[in-house]
Amino acid sequence: MKRNLVIVFLLLAAGLCAQAPTAPAAAAAVTGYAEIVYLQGSDLMVLSKGASVSLGDPIGTRLLPGDVLQTGPKTQAEILLQPRGARLRLSENTVLSIHGLSDQSTDLELLYGRLRSKVEKLAARGNPFELRASGIVAGVRGTDFGCDYVAAKPGAKALVVVYCFEGAIQVTTEVKSEAGKEAEQESEPVFLDAGAMATIETGPGAAPIETAPISQDIQDFWKDRGFSSAGTQAAALPQGGAGGETAAKPSGPGGPGPAGITAADLGTWKKSVARKNSIAVATIGFVAAGAAMQGAAIYLRNSNASASNALAIAGAACSVVGIPVLILSISIDPFAPAR
Repeated sequence: MKRNLVIVFLLLAAGLCAQAPTAPAAAAAVTGYAEIVYLQGSDLMVLSKGASVSLGDPIGTRLLPGDVLQTGPKTQAEILLQPRGARLRLSENTVLSIHGLSDQSTDLELLYGRLRSKVEKLAARGNPFELRASGIVAGVRGTDFGCDYVAAKPGAKALVVVYCFEGAIQVTTEVKSEAGKEAEQESEPVFLDAGAMATIETGPGAAPIETAPISQDIQDFWKDRGFSSAGTQAAALPQGGAGGETAAKPSGPGGPGPAGITAADLGTWKKSVARKNSIAVATIGFVAAGAAMQGAAIYLRNSNASASNALAIAGAACSVVGIPVLILSISIDPFAPAR
């Protein structure tokens, strides 16, 4: 009897344990994507799994971890990183590789060129936003920063410039052990506050990281290259910049190209085209109704003169109304700037 009671007690305990709530598991990272939301110029290339992607209409194209985005001369692009909501503005002749995008971390690499980023939310501990360039790691703690990277010729040093317009950035260099056999290590971090920049040489015998106020060259470059969407315009650049070296620019013309196209522009154009088409259809409807009434009037002319006259008048009225409607349809320009 006692043995049976023990067995029953153990079974009940096992059942309670199975139904008891367990400790919540760590939330899995949600993989994100990057979306092209602005383009100025036409020389844009996307590489996915090593192959070039055909871009009919680049606006709205989604990029995934592992993809590479490249802008050519006179071409700038802006991408939106989801789910974080950060924006990246790529200048001319810039190559960006996307390593990781999620709600818990962002890992990007600037392979060449110049970019600027606007992070709407501060990157908290354990939720990093990192940009790499030739062994340099910029850990973003603020909201508005940029990076220039000029690749070096074989045997020469490369130049990386990291600058902070808003918030703060932690800059470190990745150091590999001899022969690169052991895990990578990081140098002592250098912190940049708003208005500061760091100039770093990479390669054998590189000098220590140098900090200075943001150079006037960088301020002038980004002055007319703000972010495209309303509400996320870059804050005013800090004035001054006395001292400090001038950051090297990527090669290629830096002047503004053709007017840019944004997702908002496309939405406005689509609505205007739809309105224009609706009015055109209404015009066709009035003309068709008028013609039908005129035909019915002719058919009834001998048998019912009064009805024939009424239909003829109504048909003529429909045709007359269709004329201003047609003029209104023709006058709508879907691509005219919004007032």
